[in-house]
Amino acid sequence: MFRNGETPFSKYADWNKDMVQNLVTKIRHGIPISPYGAKAYSKLKLAMHHAKINGALVLVIGSQEPWVEAMLLEQGASHVSTLEYSSIKCDHPQITTYTPPELTAAFLDGTLPVFDGVVSFSSIEHSGLGRYGDALNPYGDLIAMARAWCLVKDLGFALVGVPTGPDHVIFNLHRVYGPLMYSHLFANWQQVYTDTDINLYASEKHRQRTFRGGFFQTVHVLRKNRTF
Repeated sequence: MFRNGETPFSKYADWNKDMVQNLVTKIRHGIPISPYGAKAYSKLKLAMHHAKINGALVLVIGSQEPWVEAMLLEQGASHVSTLEYSSIKCDHPQITTYTPPELTAAFLDGTLPVFDGVVSFSSIEHSGLGRYGDALNPYGDLIAMARAWCLVKDLGFALVGVPTGPDHVIFNLHRVYGPLMYSHLFANWQQVYTDTDINLYASEKHRQRTFRGGFFQTVHVLRKNRTF
């Protein structure tokens, strides 16, 4: 099942080294590179300042364009691994790409590293809804976050950007997270930073706005803490 019968694909199925380096250069010149706009770029950049990116091994969940990867490399990440439904070719020495079956195989044969952190922007809210040809699973987003928890070292970080508003599922496009759905999505994660009071988006007024696209994408900083 795809959105409107469309087959998902990566616009940048070939991430060559020069393209990624060009994005890094733009960042260093103060140019926002996010396809989601300058505000989304600024929110993710701020969230990265609350995590230890320099020298980190980072997993990116969901990425059709390497803007998050470029931001991480510019911040000093030692290596970035990207998980995406469609196959991506990349010759950048600091980026490895996986499809879900490839990531599973690497985990099972012991070649997948333990990550210092995970980053996902506008991806997890789609998991299990079939928009990108994935199997239908009402708990797909919760499973994705639980798997991320297992792949990150203790006290590792997660930077997660998903739509925020009244709790709602807009099938088969995405989920919108409010007080209830956030509590499930971030189970077993310790929240470190957010600039959002999700309780402000639980009212009927905001619920009506949700049906007209009245939600926004923010970024939360989480920490894996086994004692939490």
